[in-house]
Amino acid sequence: MKIKVGDRVYDGTEQPIMVILTAQDKDNIARMPDWATKYAQYPDCWLEKEIEEWMDASTEEHYGGEW
Repeated sequence: MKIKVGDRVYDGTEQPIMVILTAQDKDNIARMPDWATKYAQYPDCWLEKEIEEWMDASTEEHYGGEW
């Protein structure tokens, strides 16, 4: 599992990570289509374009270098 916080990506195989889910998060994730691999939360003020750009931005950059 990897998580992205801001512009940094963290890999659970390299350091422990935890995601704390609300009941609504769990319901949303359970309803995701099989092809979906990303779930995000973002500020209400973000525009759809900003959300899409952030979610599409490279997730291969790592805080400690290349994967």
